[in-house]
Amino acid sequence: MSAENKRYSVKTRMYIFVVITALSVAMGTSLISYNISVDQMDRYYKQSTSDNARNVASHIDGDFISEMIPIVKTEEFHWARSRAEEKEDGSSIEEYLKDEGIWER
Repeated sequence: MSAENKRYSVKTRMYIFVVITALSVAMGTSLISYNISVDQMDRYYKQSTSDNARNVASHIDGDFISEMIPIVKTEEFHWARSRAEEKEDGSSIEEYLKDEGIWER
């Protein structure tokens, strides 16, 4: 009998079929479980982020923010911020905000 005419027995074919089926089911189950887990984690972190944002927003005074916006948009503030980044020290921002009378609030 030559290698070209070699036939697999029914037992061997069934064994291969069962193994492939079991691996396919295991892989499918793993992928479904992973997707469910990812979705749950995504929902959890989105909810947590939203809750934290709401919590922080409830403690911030809107009038203070409306006063800060024009100050933060000035060239002087951007210069102080870039200087603070270069030095890796926030003292220049603190000094600028003290000069503007905002730091104490």
